Amino acid sequence: MPRTPFEIEDQGGGQYLVRANSLEDRTILTLVMSGAYTASGGTLAEDEATASAVMLYLLGRQDASDLPARVEIDDVLATYADAADVIAALRE
Repeated sequence: MPRTPFEIEDQGGGQYLVRANSLEDRTILTLVMSGAYTASGGTLAEDEATASAVMLYLLGRQDASDLPARVEIDDVLATYADAADVIAALRE
């Protein structure tokens, strides 16, 4: 399995600490997955595999240093129309 450009650590309560490689250095952020199932219409789970897929999705669109310190799944789904389907596919 290829190495991902980030590490995820479950913090409980649907929150994940993410350490991601960026163009500048190493970026640390909190990914909040609580509400993913509801916000995605039942497409996404609130687990670590989905959190990893969210990060793959986001890092495919922008550098980690451009992400806010706190990323909410609700905001990701509201910002990108294709996010739920693409993230679900990346999870598989």
